[in-house]
Amino acid sequence: ISGENDTIVMAWMEMDNLNSDIFYSVSVPGADPLDALTNYKYKGNVTTAATQTNPEIIYKNGIVHLFFQENGAGDLYYRRGTIDLNLGLLQNAISIGISPNPSASGTFNIEGNVTIDAVQSISGEKVEFSVTYNGGTTQLSLENAPSGMYFISATGHNGYKSTSRIIVN
Repeated sequence: ISGENDTIVMAWMEMDNLNSDIFYSVSVPGADPLDALTNYKYKGNVTTAATQTNPEIIYKNGIVHLFFQENGAGDLYYRRGTIDLNLGLLQNAISIGISPNPSASGTFNIEGNVTIDAVQSISGEKVEFSVTYNGGTTQLSLENAPSGMYFISATGHNGYKSTSRIIVN
């Protein structure tokens, strides 16, 4: 649960068809807080299919930050946006999932409708990469990349940009 002024947001894990999913709700000024929090619930993990756990939510300066973990691989997901009571969380950033992360082979599956713009080493050097698009999944390959931490710069279909960390073992 998080809040600011007269707005409260809440996130929780709920079982649905033997999978757990992440849901969130919001109460805004002028609404009965208990009614709003119980009647307006939104699914937070719209792009993932596995079991989701450990939701955390923060509301600050009109922006909602929702974090949760995919239980199988342990990948962490982040969604950021503003709340619309009719549509739910309106993302004003892109939300991507990366697995496996870390990767022993240097190949990563990236979930989300994104274009990979660049990959950089931790020292800021550009790294060569190849990309294969397969439906809603992008496969990123860092061929012959030494073990270490890298940063992916990506652009979503909505024009927003994101930087994510990946590790090659």
